[in-house]
Amino acid sequence: MTNTAHRNRTPLPPAVIGVGVQGSTYMQILSALDDRSSLRCVLTGPEAVTELTRTPNACLLVVVPSANESLLLAELLRIRRLFPSVPVIALFVNDVSSHRATLQLGAVGVEELIVVQQRVCPDSLLLALTRVHATGVAVRLWKHCNLRLPEAAVPLLKCALRLAHAPLTAVQLAANQGWHERTLRKYCVEHDLPSPQWITGWARLLIAGHYLEDPGRTIQAVAEMLRFASASAMRNQLRRYSSLAPSELRARGALSILTNVLEQQVRGQMPPRRNETSQRQATGVDANAAQ
Repeated sequence: MTNTAHRNRTPLPPAVIGVGVQGSTYMQILSALDDRSSLRCVLTGPEAVTELTRTPNACLLVVVPSANESLLLAELLRIRRLFPSVPVIALFVNDVSSHRATLQLGAVGVEELIVVQQRVCPDSLLLALTRVHATGVAVRLWKHCNLRLPEAAVPLLKCALRLAHAPLTAVQLAANQGWHERTLRKYCVEHDLPSPQWITGWARLLIAGHYLEDPGRTIQAVAEMLRFASASAMRNQLRRYSSLAPSELRARGALSILTNVLEQQVRGQMPPRRNETSQRQATGVDANAAQ
């Protein structure tokens, strides 16, 4: 399957709220979204607050520079206080270095920066949106599940959840921690944690459980969206870890059941060890994705 096909089914925020997005920039963003996410444009911070109040799980897309950058920063600070978990993307429409105020964007929680030369690059925009959406889902899922895990496991699973919308290897998890894979494996052994593959596999299952609770998504659609090797691969992994089929999990509350099973396994009821190949097949990581 091509990268384009993967990109086209990767989830985006349900709505993008553009601040200062006008003219040709608006049309380019609208074309890139291609009905996968709604685009609502406002001119001021108070208008953005109104839209964010109406639209849960939205993303803020801010054009820089604006007519008054100091005012823009002040309004973004207010938005961040009111909506601390709302992802913010800055769209630079001119030379970044020529605007001193852009250096302060980190203080208002800007998570992604996109530089526009002549046109908005659709791939850059979609990549930024998928990243902030995946991070937002991970944060909300973590708060919702309220997992009781050993302290040493928390940063690993939090990191894995952010990356779990796609096949995830131990090498990738280690790299996102700033480690070599051997360091990650040593860390797990020293802290009496399960293997990295077990952690990444559970992150994938929790994300799957999150989407299974949406009755508007079919099981096939969830498997494709999360890039499992097949719907059967996702079903098999869910059965292996929870003893329930996806339809049963959905009917009984997927996240609640998966959370309880995960906590039981961490407390000592670990699944039998399997070899690397079977673990990759279960988590939807094929040989090409692992390279």
